[in-house]
Amino acid sequence: MPGSKVLYHLNSGFEYGSLPNILHEMDSNEYADKRTHNVFWPFAHQEEWELAKLLTETLNQSQINQFLKLSWTKKPTKPTFTSAYTLTSFMEVLPSGPEWKMQEIYAGNYKTAKPMILLYCDGLEVVKALFGNPIFTKHMMYNPRCEWNTQGLREYGEWMPGDYAWAIQDQLPKGSTIIGVIGASDKTTVT
Repeated sequence: MPGSKVLYHLNSGFEYGSLPNILHEMDSNEYADKRTHNVFWPFAHQEEWELAKLLTETLNQSQINQFLKLSWTKKPTKPTFTSAYTLTSFMEVLPSGPEWKMQEIYAGNYKTAKPMILLYCDGLEVVKALFGNPIFTKHMMYNPRCEWNTQGLREYGEWMPGDYAWAIQDQLPKGSTIIGVIGASDKTTVT
């Protein structure tokens, strides 16, 4: 905005070089030559990828197998995968994000009817995946900053322009970068 002012923290993040992002990794892995002719490889085409995505997001493996036995799937437009196992093996060669981990939680001497299971991803792996995905490049903030509007009033709207991000950066060595990550939970089925 014309007339507005931004002041970045002097000690925050320096660039020390870069690593390949997920697209660079895809271009250099063992399947890169297959993707040069078909960006949806190992799937035959975009429509098959869309079907595979829908099946894996909404059905369990036995339901996928049941679906793939329908007579519709035997027609000329049939998918190239014929079982949940094949579909899963296709999905496994695609680039993936952080791996899900599982840990049983014990509540002291209290017994539960069913084991309490915590499903989680390693936070550093999540941050690496976010930083390695070019889709998010223009949507990430690396430097604490103070912002003032055209009337000279301080503006707050995100975490990095806030006082707490600035205070954390004050405590870190020069060149350190802080990353604001929001932890969340939902009822998504993990397969």
